[in-house]
Amino acid sequence: MTDAEAETVFRKVRWAETNGEPVCPSCGGVDAYDCRRPNGASRFRCRACQKDFSVTSGTLFASHKLPLRGYLAAIAIFCNEVKGKSMLAMSRDLGLSYKAAFVLCHKMREAMAEEMKGRTIGGEGKIAEVDGGYFGGYVKPANRKENCIDRRLLENQNGKRKSVIIIRERNGNSLPAVFGTEGAALAWIKSRIVDGTVVNADEAVSWNGLHSRFEMKRINPVLWRKRHNTGTVEHRILPVDLMLRFEVAGIGGSPVTIQSRGDAPVLHGNVFHRNPP
Repeated sequence: MTDAEAETVFRKVRWAETNGEPVCPSCGGVDAYDCRRPNGASRFRCRACQKDFSVTSGTLFASHKLPLRGYLAAIAIFCNEVKGKSMLAMSRDLGLSYKAAFVLCHKMREAMAEEMKGRTIGGEGKIAEVDGGYFGGYVKPANRKENCIDRRLLENQNGKRKSVIIIRERNGNSLPAVFGTEGAALAWIKSRIVDGTVVNADEAVSWNGLHSRFEMKRINPVLWRKRHNTGTVEHRILPVDLMLRFEVAGIGGSPVTIQSRGDAPVLHGNVFHRNPP
């Protein structure tokens, strides 16, 4: 990709409403002309307020030093790495220093978090699903019977265990958050799911507080896993399946998956059925 092609992509993303035509960030004027810098860098001048701006003005890439195609490559690498990307690997891929790659990726994380502020899930007639999983805080004990203790008990934990909560709208957006316990997330869940949404969740007592606000449908994940732990990965039961796969992966098992051939699973009673009886 050339610099001109990268600039065209940035313009269409930044000013999608005007199909890439520049919009002044100071006054909002749409009458701007190309006024490039002596080195050829992109710059526009607004005819209304006479202020200069570029395609990255007011964004996390403002006053950038890298060429625009380098930032597009960074976004693609950062978003496509399912298990995360180390900054050493990112610095090698982009030809940057470790510090530059570290700062750049933190800027992208901050932009992604800012985009989710105030986002709500669901609506009248829509379905949202909620689940949580506990991760971290486990200290591997020595392999001696006399020293074995129950790490599930609070007094035997190191305090680092957290619960990752995910709200997912069917065929829509997802919202993740981290809390100390699943019960501590109820207020956040109520603030992010729109009234009238049907909420699916497992049978954990943590979600009982949602019944007062939403129509609830509960699932027994153990029975569901026994019925549907077959086939290739073609369809997943959103956050419930996600947490089950995390748990199974943690003990060295294979992912929990089900196979779908167009007939989407539905809730019936306490168990997911492919076709309701």
